[in-house]
Amino acid sequence: MNKVNIHKLPLMDLWYDSEKSKKWKANLPFTPQFPLWSGINSTQSTVVYFELEPGKELGEHFESSEEILFVLSGDAEVVIDNERSNVSDGDLVVIPPSVPHYIINNGEGTAKFLGFFANKDSRTTFSEEVSPVGMKVL
Repeated sequence: MNKVNIHKLPLMDLWYDSEKSKKWKANLPFTPQFPLWSGINSTQSTVVYFELEPGKELGEHFESSEEILFVLSGDAEVVIDNERSNVSDGDLVVIPPSVPHYIINNGEGTAKFLGFFANKDSRTTFSEEVSPVGMKVL
């Protein structure tokens, strides 16, 4: 059995240098090459855990595979291809592959999310280079 507790995952601060509000914390479980790899060894899918502090934004990006976004806690606005929707605890959002999207925490507390990807080799392409990793594609 391969088990991981999301409350014990190490999180990395990630941001766009161009704007201070575009900052989030995430565990990057896609590959052992990432410094905070969680050890999730799925064979056909993957998952990422991330958090947004109040007023912060997960910058615009798209995935190579479908994503199901699950809101664990908090209030946020999800923008998918210019369509806006408020989300909160327990909401699920399906994001098609290759469709630009971003998330803004418009609540008063930390918003927490799980992103489930249909492909274990899914790649995320950001509109800007992500610091401190220095890459646009993760």
